[in-house]
Amino acid sequence: MAILQVEAEKADLRLKFQATDRLMRERGEGPWFHYPTVDKALIDHDTKAAPDY
Repeated sequence: MAILQVEAEKADLRLKFQATDRLMRERGEGPWFHYPTVDKALIDHDTKAAPDY
């Protein structure tokens, strides 16, 4: 019976994760750790004064 309980809990969690992912896609919500990218104009592509050895 314990195995059945564990599998039922796993199935319930899968359904909750699917619902969460669906709602996040619908609302346009992204992960909390998303940072905006740096503007390409600010990146220095010049050669280094002292190359790495």
